[in-house]
Amino acid sequence: MKIESRPSPRHPELMITTDGRIYDSQTCKWVNTSPVHQYTFRGPAAYWTTMGKTYTLDVLKMVYEAHVSREMLTNSWIICFREGDEIKPENLKKTRKYQKDEKIIKTYVGHDCWLNGDDCVYMW
Repeated sequence: MKIESRPSPRHPELMITTDGRIYDSQTCKWVNTSPVHQYTFRGPAAYWTTMGKTYTLDVLKMVYEAHVSREMLTNSWIICFREGDEIKPENLKKTRKYQKDEKIIKTYVGHDCWLNGDDCVYMW
């Protein structure tokens, strides 16, 4: 598999490879990445420092933007894996952020009385 790098549509000075590594062309250094980010992203996170400010970047979103869609995604979309957890453009899919699964409607069969019988009213 050939590793190809493309500029990010969100940050043009960053070069994104197909395996998820990010290269800063202004400082000529690789950006530090963490394999798991527990709060906002579902996959790895990159910590990019420029102009004295540190940005936390979603690596899956950066790979998807650079190699699949080639345009910036809004915050209402998240990027997930299709199968496994291998970072490559063919394995990424775009879904809505708060999309819920379709509810399963169960039919209620029969009536179950809580006083052990059909006539549940007892007079004393």
